[in-house]
Amino acid sequence: MQDRCGFLPTVLFVDDDENLLNSVSRSLSGRFTVVRFTSPKAGIEWLENHSHEVHAIVVDMMMPDIDGIKFLTMAHKIAPDVPRLLLSGYVSPDVLRRAVNRGMVSRVLVKPVSTDELIAALDGSIIGPRAFPSAQSMVPGKVNRALSSGDYCVFIQPIVDPVTYEIVGGEMLSRFPKLQEQFDVEAIISCIEDHYLVSKLAILMLEEIRRLIEVVPKLVKKEIRLNLNVSPFSICDVKFVDELIGHILRLRELSVNIIVEITEHSDKSVSSVFLENINMLRDKKIDILVDDFGAGNNSIKLLNFSAFDGIKIDRLLISSPSFLQDENCFARWLINHARSSGISVVAEGVEDLQTAETLRDSGVTGLQGYLFGRPENSFVFLENYYAEDRICLAPAMVA
Repeated sequence: MQDRCGFLPTVLFVDDDENLLNSVSRSLSGRFTVVRFTSPKAGIEWLENHSHEVHAIVVDMMMPDIDGIKFLTMAHKIAPDVPRLLLSGYVSPDVLRRAVNRGMVSRVLVKPVSTDELIAALDGSIIGPRAFPSAQSMVPGKVNRALSSGDYCVFIQPIVDPVTYEIVGGEMLSRFPKLQEQFDVEAIISCIEDHYLVSKLAILMLEEIRRLIEVVPKLVKKEIRLNLNVSPFSICDVKFVDELIGHILRLRELSVNIIVEITEHSDKSVSSVFLENINMLRDKKIDILVDDFGAGNNSIKLLNFSAFDGIKIDRLLISSPSFLQDENCFARWLINHARSSGISVVAEGVEDLQTAETLRDSGVTGLQGYLFGRPENSFVFLENYYAEDRICLAPAMVA
């Protein structure tokens, strides 16, 4: 599972045989980050503090004080969504039954396990199928194959100034040409929303933008702001945040300012780990927007946190008839409250001029929607943006 983006999944490996741990670390080097412990108690203590950073757990069955099944039962309570693999020299029916019923075990491996078997088991567990109510047949493994084969690209939808309609930046969006022949793009993204692959995708998108920025013709030199959607799941992983910061700072040197958009649907977006890692981004002066604001349950909570620089109002709020007719509607109150708090407001899903003008008069700082342009290939977008020394207007606004 070597990713060219450099971001490796983390495996917690617990076995009282230190020689085996040394061998495993060497074998998995370059494919996984291995965190190892000979003490089950120390392994549990580490997991309690790093549950958001681990992508798989492997533990030996026979260990002093805490056996493998008891360890995995404790691990399940701490990190219920993380795959758990049990190593055993002999798997009797009773052991297997106890492992599945008590330890919530994803897979049992019989010792001795070859390196190839272990890698295959980890790959299968980390990118294997899970239950996704919105797309039963869409699984992370399909997305992983798409990313590995290059079946993805970056599109950009313009964001414009609400007064001049000048294109000031855009939102980066992922597309999967072949995979989208079978699945809707929303189903593809939703199936990896709380999965390691969503972090991999974010890094790959930044790498693609950097490659394009270095080759696209620039007839004029100017800065550009590009918004990147990042899952709360990813933000809870400090190693991913470190990698994200590195890519953003390198793009900043090329006059590309990356703004991080984070959805508020997930409960992770109000967790202490999430907020701590958000501050790592803020320390590097990276702007953070709350995406789809008003669509979930955490909107007002997040509005009270000082860790965010702005919000993107969900399209459902501005498409409601009350937005145009009622000056006291929730969307207008939200814009006024945000402005008084000193944070920016971008409205997405703008499809008609009357809505755009009402949003402008309400004081939003940016507009996005089909009225100003649909998502287009990132190279085409950047080529047009840097084409000539004039204001770049949204196509629909050009007389």
